[in-house]
This record gives sequence, C-alpha cells and structure tokens, in this order.
Amino acid sequence: MLSRVRSRASILAVFGFGSISLLSSACTETDIDPIVAAPKPLATSAPLSQSGPMDVLFVIDDSSSMADKQQYLGEAAASFLNRLASPSCVDTNHNVVGTSTDGVCATGALAYVPVTDIHVGIVSTSLGLGAPDDSSQCANLHAHLVSGIVTGKQPTLDPKTQVFSWTKGSQDVAQLAKDVSASVIGMGESGCGIEMQLESWYRFLVQPDPYQKLAWAAGAQESVVYQGIDDDLLAQRKAFLRPNSTVAVVMLTDENDSSIDPLALSGTAWNLLSETFVPPNPTSACATDPTSIACTSCAFVDSSSDANCAQAPTPSATDALNTRFFHAKQRFGVDPQYPVSRYANGLSSPRVPDRAHEHLSFPLTGELGYVGEPDCDNPLFAAELPANSSEDICNLPRGSRGASQIFFTVIAGVPHQLLQQDPLDANSPLKSNLSAADYRTLLGDDPLAYRFDGVDAHMLESMSPRAGISAGDPIVLGDWNTKGLQIEHACTFLLPEPIDQGNPAFAGECTSSSADDTENDAAGNPNCAQDGSQRELYASATPAVRELSVARALGNQAVVSSICPIHFQIDGADAGTTTSPAISNTTQDPLFGYEPA
Repeated sequence: MLSRVRSRASILAVFGFGSISLLSSACTETDIDPIVAAPKPLATSAPLSQSGPMDVLFVIDDSSSMADKQQYLGEAAASFLNRLASPSCVDTNHNVVGTSTDGVCATGALAYVPVTDIHVGIVSTSLGLGAPDDSSQCANLHAHLVSGIVTGKQPTLDPKTQVFSWTKGSQDVAQLAKDVSASVIGMGESGCGIEMQLESWYRFLVQPDPYQKLAWAAGAQESVVYQGIDDDLLAQRKAFLRPNSTVAVVMLTDENDSSIDPLALSGTAWNLLSETFVPPNPTSACATDPTSIACTSCAFVDSSSDANCAQAPTPSATDALNTRFFHAKQRFGVDPQYPVSRYANGLSSPRVPDRAHEHLSFPLTGELGYVGEPDCDNPLFAAELPANSSEDICNLPRGSRGASQIFFTVIAGVPHQLLQQDPLDANSPLKSNLSAADYRTLLGDDPLAYRFDGVDAHMLESMSPRAGISAGDPIVLGDWNTKGLQIEHACTFLLPEPIDQGNPAFAGECTSSSADDTENDAAGNPNCAQDGSQRELYASATPAVRELSVARALGNQAVVSSICPIHFQIDGADAGTTTSPAISNTTQDPLFGYEPA
C-alpha cells in the first residue's frame, strides 16, 4: 500500500516533535471517547406521519469480501424502496397482513403514509489513507456520490449529480428500485481496505467545508494540511438533500470503522497507515490503563523516563494495516481516529464545527488536538444549502427538519442472535428497539474507554482466541490463531456458493500465494475449507464497535442489524458457479437477507 519510507529519526521528529514533557503532550490527546448520551431530538413530530420527501443515503463498504453482502443489500434496497411507496398493511398489533395498492389496503391499515418523493444517493467507504498521494495506493472517492459499476441506462439517475430520484406519477417506483439495486451490487470490491465508514457519510452530509484535497505542509513534507473546498461535493449535497425530507443513512460494512483524522498528531497520522512505518512504543502505563494521562507515545517523552521508551521499537507481526487501529491507544499510546461523538452530533446537533474549529493548537507543543467546537449550522438542519464555496457555507437558515426525522441504520458485524427477540429461535424477528442492556451486551460498558464489562464474547475485538468461544461455536464456528494479522469474527454465515480462492481472480483470506504466506493462511480459519483447496466456504464480519457506539448514542433514531443474514436462499440458475449467484427473496421472507433492517 503506502511505499513512502521514513527513517526513525525523521518519524520521531514529525510524530513526536522531539522530546516533549509527558503532561503537556498527553493533554492534547483525545483518543479515548466515552460513549455519549443519546441526544435530545430537535423535534418531536413522528416521521412518515404525512406524505413528504425521503432522502436515503447508502454507505457501501466496497473493499474485498463485500460482493455477496452487496447482493443481499441490493435485494433489500429494492424491497425497501418499493415498500416506501406501497406500504405494508397491518392489523391492530402491527402484524403484516398484506401489501397496499395505490395507498389502499384490502385488509388492515397502512403501516405509514406512502412516500411519494424519494432521493437516493450512494457513497463509498473508500477515502484513501490520509496522505496527499494516497489515492495511488488506496482508492479515494472523496465521499462523492457514485452510481456503481453498471451497464445500460438508468432512467432514475441524474448522471451529473449522481442522485437517483422518483416522484409519484413520474414513473413506476420499481424502476428506481431496479436502478438502485443494480448500483449497490455494482459497487464491487476494488475499494480501499482501510474503510472510513463514518467519515464518508459525515463528509457528504454534514461537514460545512469539506476539503478538496490534502497537501504537504509548506516546508514540512511530513505533515499534511487541508487544501481548498470540495465544490463538487457541495453541489451533489444540494441536489440530494431537501430541507423538509426524512433522512435515512443506511450503512453496510463487515469491519470496524477506521475514520482517520488527517490532522491528528499534527498532520502526521498518515504514518500509522503506512506499511513501512514502525510505530514508537507506548509508555508503560498503556498496558494497564490506556485511559490514563500517563499513557502516550514514547515519541512524546524523554526515553530515560520510561522503561518501554528506553527500548527501540521493532517491526511486529501484529502491526499489520488490517489491524492497525485495533486498541491503538493501548498498543501505540495514540489513536488518530476521529471521536465517535463527532458522528452522533453530526446526526443530531444543529451546530457542527468547520475545519477551523475542529482542532485546537496547544502553545506548549504546537500540536493539534481535536475539540470539535460547533460554530457552523449543520447542513442537515438547514432550509437552504450552498451550491458552492462562493456562498456562505457556515451561516445557514434553519429548516423544518428535526433530529427525529433522521435515522441511522447499521448493517454490520454483530450476531443476529443478539438482536432477535428469541436468540434460540432461528425464525424470531428482530427487536423493535435495543435497550441499554442490549447495547451493553453488544459493546460492554464502554469499549472506546477500554471498559468491556458485560460484552458478549463474540463482540469482543481480539487478535487471538477469546474466552467463551469454543470450536464449533454456532455463531462464528470457533476462533483461530490469526497470527495477529486479523480480528476474530463477530458472526459468520454460509456463502451461497464457495469461492475458489485457488483461482487468483478470487484471492482472499483463504488464499496462500506461497509457503511462507502468513497473512492469507487458511489453516484453522473457520471460513476456509481445511482440505488444502483454498476454498472460502463462509463469509464473516468483525465487531462493528465504533459504528454501534454511534447507534447507542442516537438511541431510537438508530437501527441495528446483522450483516450475517438470518435466512437466505439463491436462485437455482446460478448454482454451482464460481461467480456470485443471484440472491433473491422469492418467498417474500421477512427474515431474508437484510430485510429485517
């Protein structure tokens, strides 16, 4: 991935500003981000209680291993859009008893008022690696709307803005469903493997002044700065987002969020996403209390003041990019990711920071720390949006949308059994809302502050086998020796068809390209056939800790579902092929694929 090579002396000069006192440097760190309380909604009106527009933003992980999951989402997206226009008919207990026709139920009553005006956008989780030249090493789609890799004309797509749209009477909503489904499936697997799931939608929907690009700071070719404002993004946002719509952000991903703050560590955070960078050791305190002020990087302290810092850092097999942000504060003394409170506030607060108020420069060190001072109007709550940066992008007129009209749906790494009303019943529906106790099972007390009490073993991030997970575990099939290069699974599901990874076109976690290939080693990996065939039999996901932390903060405005389907089936015509078979809910099963979300 990154090929830029730095000497240790150079890295320390940039990453640590030489020798800095422990106290002054530690005060600039904002790595530990405790779970924030659910925000109070700005409005109490129930969404979809009257006919009005709806804007749906799909956030698609397009990294390797996502193709089959995109097919499930494509099917569910089509069903979802069709149901918005033609709601289900329900009885007095809200049980589905039929489907409406032109807003009329033969039996029962409408579950909600039909939506007659829909916008749909798609963004990728690929935002590069936080450096000016990162797009050549990892896809950077800049949080722009994309339409997927599809062929033929898409009647509901505006090719200029990349917004899909439909209004009642213009054409059949089934065309919108077809176009969006094809685009979701067409996202593919060529995206960046360091996914920035949260930052992608935040930059598109919320950031008042999204940067055009990153550049090397003048006279400091190790530190990055923001450059310009992305007028293309502002134009797409204006075309997509209506001031009076209900907004749904629907995220699909199989990994934990890795949203890096490019200006963290004074613009040198990109180093932590370089394969050639050997991170400095953490101070000794990090091993026992990562949240303490004494836990920081040895780059920030006098090496003689700490036993860990007196030892030179060495490359480690557990420093793979795929796991670089796993417990980063504990392992490296720093964590350059944005705090999750940034994202919970982004979907609920009328004011958010622009770039000039995101970071605070500390005079003793010159180092930047994230503070997120809300000084601008949040575009999500504005009556009118700027078309480009020549207009006022900070002071916006207040619109009618309240926080109760904004929903955040996470389809990610979590066992569906932990979300079902009866975890022992494979046919049990999902809980309508998650309680504080449910979230404690999913996350523990606060995983971002290293407080894991109460968490289910499947949701505990780990690079080694976890207590409580035995061989043949029904949810993950068992843990294995990842050699510190992968995170143990949160959930697993049988692939519709095995992937022959002996074929280079399907290289993945079950492929061993040579005898000494340690990262892609099928031995013991429960996803892989253990007969030496390099076939991948199961798909999986790792715990979505940061995404679920945002959902917990948003309370009832969030919907959580598993990326590992409860039920699935495939069309017989594709059986036995090595390509992804067509995934179709032919029986209208409410627990099929991602229908439960």
